[in-house]
Amino acid sequence: MLAGTGHSPLINVAKVYNVSPTEVSVADFNFSAISLGEKGRGRLLVNVACPATFTHLEVGTTKQGKPRLNSSSNPKGWVARISTEGAYVRGAFGNVTTSPEVVDKIQVVARGQGAFGDAGRTGTWDDLLVATELEEFILRVKPSRGDAYLLLFKERKVAQVTYEEADLLEVDLHGSTPTSRGEMVKL
Repeated sequence: MLAGTGHSPLINVAKVYNVSPTEVSVADFNFSAISLGEKGRGRLLVNVACPATFTHLEVGTTKQGKPRLNSSSNPKGWVARISTEGAYVRGAFGNVTTSPEVVDKIQVVARGQGAFGDAGRTGTWDDLLVATELEEFILRVKPSRGDAYLLLFKERKVAQVTYEEADLLEVDLHGSTPTSRGEMVKL
């Protein structure tokens, strides 16, 4: 099981969206990782080990049972980082939702959290690493400030679209709007 998710690791997911590893130092050790969230009060910084260079990725676990990303040769499915960080605003709650039909097929591999204010109580935002074997799906991203937008994952492409554009494409929005998640379920 992946730490804090209640899910077993997915194998053979590969296409990548918004995953850019950096060099991280922890206790005199340097390694390549995806850093999610922030460090500090009311925040949660999570580092997920990841190769510095890759074509495709799959989800695995470390010896301690923490999630990690490994190089893969299989181009099926997706690994994606979704950050809801936006401009500072009191009462912010950046989050990611998806349709009820696919929520159980999208695994939250790791979750970091950022916040506003010295004590992290002014507002928060999620920073997620997700994996799925699905080829096509939709995520609704509500940044900490501003209207929500949609990420359409299809074949080998990801498109960020507004609700007006989604209407033209006849995307099933499950009753959601730029200001309400409707029937969408939080990841």
